[in-house]
Amino acid sequence: MNYQLERWEKLLRQIEIRFERTDKFTTVTASDLEQFESEMQIKLPVGYKEFCQMFGNGCFGESFVCIDCPSLQYLRIQSISNSEIIEAAKSLFRLNPDYDPTVQELLGNAYVFGLGVSGTIFIFDLRTYDQTDEQYDVYAIDDDGHAYKVDRDFYSFIENFCLGTALENFQQLFRIMTYEMEYPVNRFTAIPGIQEPSD
Repeated sequence: MNYQLERWEKLLRQIEIRFERTDKFTTVTASDLEQFESEMQIKLPVGYKEFCQMFGNGCFGESFVCIDCPSLQYLRIQSISNSEIIEAAKSLFRLNPDYDPTVQELLGNAYVFGLGVSGTIFIFDLRTYDQTDEQYDVYAIDDDGHAYKVDRDFYSFIENFCLGTALENFQQLFRIMTYEMEYPVNRFTAIPGIQEPSD
């Protein structure tokens, strides 16, 4: 196993793991991730792919930050869901008189990988991919349409933002996300991926 996956294993051993509606992690294979990238015409950041191979779908704390990993089985649903989340956010943010119009541009170049408390969404800025680190800038966007660049490296985002105290560096976001919430969190709840739609 390479160093990159070893650091995820080390992190995994340091946190409490719970399972919801499942008894195992719903991880994704490297080949499934490659096929997802090919079919979606997107390059996923290396740290996110490592996370999906080690942890899979799940939430830190009580839905403090929930991470969604790609699924070939539900490729179409995920594509629609990503677009709907972005369009809903754009519509909501336009109602805020203090809304920053550059967030519209950011959302137009975004891939949503996670959701947080109080309507916070977590995205990769697809304009920022660099082959040297194989990552994107990671943003949190609150329900008022304020964007916060929270990290560049996905592993660092998980270790320092989701499990550490880096959120404290973003005071407005900190107030929104920690209202009546346990913080910092040291727990990951594994949840199944997208459920098959019922007829």
